[in-house]
Amino acid sequence: MTQSNSQSISKILTIVLRAVFFISVIALINTTIYIVNFPLYASIVTFDRVIMQSIYLFYVVVSILYVIWIYKVHKDLRSFSPYYPISPGEAAGFYFIPILNIYWQFHVPVKLASFLKKQSLTSGYGTTFAVLWPIALLFGFIQNGLNLYKNYSNISIFLISDLFLVLFVIMLLRTNAMVIKSMEVLHAQHTEDSSEDTIAHI
Repeated sequence: MTQSNSQSISKILTIVLRAVFFISVIALINTTIYIVNFPLYASIVTFDRVIMQSIYLFYVVVSILYVIWIYKVHKDLRSFSPYYPISPGEAAGFYFIPILNIYWQFHVPVKLASFLKKQSLTSGYGTTFAVLWPIALLFGFIQNGLNLYKNYSNISIFLISDLFLVLFVIMLLRTNAMVIKSMEVLHAQHTEDSSEDTIAHI
């Protein structure tokens, strides 16, 4: 059976997001140690700095993979339905346009969720995605906002920021899983329909 356009990149993105989750949990633990046992934290401060740098690196990697993934997902959607309203180029390209990219973070998921909910095989995934994606965005905005106001006179902000980072990554894993499962189901159905059409014409 052939693979969908997005299957390979979906697997890579999932692996990287799981790695980000693991590192984010470590960062949360390190911040907790900083608060409750500073002498112990002093002995792992270099390790903590490596963890923080790893998170920043993974942010870049995830951003690049996401753009590729969203392009491939929309390539699949266009193959399933030629009338799907967003082309692969628009889906990925508009994320690079300032101001518009803020709107695009909401527009693309709304269109995607609407499409999935209308398909009998993926309506459940689409509904779950529609509920979880806004929560993921909220957690991400809160975490980024807290990062802007971090200061060592109020270390609790670091702890809350790390907590929201963990929650944000969990939501990303869940929402991506809904899309990945949907693409698998729709691809299988599309392949089956194509095979039946081929047989019918023989």
